[in-house]
Amino acid sequence: MQKRLEELKLEARISPVPPADIERQLGYQPTEGEMEKLGYLAIAEFLDDDNHRVQYVRPPFQRVPDFGMTSVKHSFADLLERAEPPR
Repeated sequence: MQKRLEELKLEARISPVPPADIERQLGYQPTEGEMEKLGYLAIAEFLDDDNHRVQYVRPPFQRVPDFGMTSVKHSFADLLERAEPPR
């Protein structure tokens, strides 16, 4: 029961705002870019109960993944180290 209460508390902290709305709040006009393969990652870091920080990793990948690769694991700390604030 305690574990479920903790999960519910965490779920309440997660923003119900769609990512496109967050982008608009940052002053951007989001567009569909999947087919353009722009290649960027957005990282949301939750600092405490009320604060978070959104940063981008440019360029997101250090090399092209191998053909047929189905997943790649990244170190969150390494991505944060390379991340920068929205422009």
